[in-house]
Amino acid sequence: MVGIILLSGTSRAALEYEYPETRSLVGLVYDAAALISSKGTSAFNDFQQSGTKWNNNDTYIFVLDTNGKMLYHPDPQMSGKNEMDLADTDGRPIVQLFIQKAMDHSKNNEGWVHYRWPQPGKLWPVWKSSFVKQAIGPRSDRFVVGSGLYQMKMEKRFIVDGVDDAARMIETGGDKAYALLRDGKKNYFFGNVYIFVDDSKGVELVNPAFPDLEGKNLMNIKDAAGKYMVRDYIDLADKNGSGWIDYYWPKPEESTPSKKSTYVRKVNLKDGFVVAGCGYYFDQPASQEAPKMNEAQLTAFVRNGADLISKKGEAAFSDLRQKNSYWFHGNDYLFVWDMNGIRLVYPPDISGEGQNVLDLKDARNKPIGKFFYQAVSSPSGEGWVYYEWPKPDELYDSQKAVFVKKAISPSKKEYLVGSGVYDMKLEKPMIIERVEKAAALIQRDGRAALDRIRDHTGEFNFMDVYVFVDTMDGTELVNPGFPNIEGTNIMNYKDYNGRLIVKEYIDLANANGSGWIEYDWPKPGQSTPSKKQTYVKKVTTVDGETFIVGCGVYLEQ
Repeated sequence: MVGIILLSGTSRAALEYEYPETRSLVGLVYDAAALISSKGTSAFNDFQQSGTKWNNNDTYIFVLDTNGKMLYHPDPQMSGKNEMDLADTDGRPIVQLFIQKAMDHSKNNEGWVHYRWPQPGKLWPVWKSSFVKQAIGPRSDRFVVGSGLYQMKMEKRFIVDGVDDAARMIETGGDKAYALLRDGKKNYFFGNVYIFVDDSKGVELVNPAFPDLEGKNLMNIKDAAGKYMVRDYIDLADKNGSGWIDYYWPKPEESTPSKKSTYVRKVNLKDGFVVAGCGYYFDQPASQEAPKMNEAQLTAFVRNGADLISKKGEAAFSDLRQKNSYWFHGNDYLFVWDMNGIRLVYPPDISGEGQNVLDLKDARNKPIGKFFYQAVSSPSGEGWVYYEWPKPDELYDSQKAVFVKKAISPSKKEYLVGSGVYDMKLEKPMIIERVEKAAALIQRDGRAALDRIRDHTGEFNFMDVYVFVDTMDGTELVNPGFPNIEGTNIMNYKDYNGRLIVKEYIDLANANGSGWIEYDWPKPGQSTPSKKQTYVKKVTTVDGETFIVGCGVYLEQ
């Protein structure tokens, strides 16, 4: 018999999920499977109707047979084709995984597949989760029915299913299963979710997100809250067989810990046991955060504070400490230092006033105090500094952007005034300032400036924002985000749209001196391109050598 797989529906199975959109999708696939069971392929006419629950914008039903032929898809160019070899941008064999899930009798002939796929009308892929289910038609034909959603919320069921599948693989194949769990083309590693495996003594055997930990004993590692989390989850799995545990751990490609909820399961082997686990990270809903100041509001806030000091002098300090005033509300406040590094005003904790903070550094050893004074000593007397710092009442560092300005009191005494915003969206004036500062440095020091621009603890690198430097013939001299391409000529590099983007921005800067260009480029640590706006500037050193200096910001999806 020919087999087909269906996706979407409503049933008691949907109630196992936490989020309504997940329950709705599972219900949709169940309903579609039931319709095929009663009507066979004539159900495809129902699925075709636009604006119905079967075919509504990004949500739609698709149907495959068990040999990979697409029997129904709302895109007529896909229907009728064999898609067995269809893969996502990471090489993940999507259709093969669909069929595996729908044919898995041990898992109720249904399951989830997670992969990267472009949204309709967009070029670049995002994470998509599809639920598939086997349906049996009136003539006993088997179908695979499915539907999916982009950027789904993480369900605990996804985690448990992944760990259970991994445990079965390990029980069957032993350590031969580990290579499959590391393989990005399988269904075990998607987004910031991945399977890890530890032995009973705490040695990390599998960790595709942090491969440098493999082979190391983590039993005595504490998380940021002081919890021996590896010791705790091994004990939990050993005593109970499986269970959930919360602790702090960095997301892949990050170093700052985030709260993580992890499901672990004991896997018995002939010579002992191992623990397989997988978790998801908690994200703070934006609706719970107070509105943040943008670039224009923050610069105005600091400049207004500097003006107040220029008029009132030290008498202004008491105004700046006044809680629930314009100067100090929520997490927004002004701080004041003298020009020797003594902190004079610090509203969140006045016990910190009077301290010398000239040598203040962040978690990445970035010399914050030094950069503050560099900014206010510039010709403009003001500037931006970016670093990592804990939010009030939190243990873990967040990204912070601070604007500082020099203020001169009526007595001619000089002060440094500043304020910052956590997790701030970087705007064009902030990018231009980075490029202009780097260009001035290169103009003065030539190639001797490149190491300073490249330095990850320096002022030119912040989150996924970095300054790059090219020669006029397209050789990449500095790229902290992708150091592997330094020294490579990328003039003929084409982005995913076939554009010669390096040639474009060099021509732009050469013709106009500076300007903005938008193109697609991966974020550091990623291979999938994101939309990026970049400012480039042509600069000629005192020795007559010419370079292109650039910096960009990635746009939100």
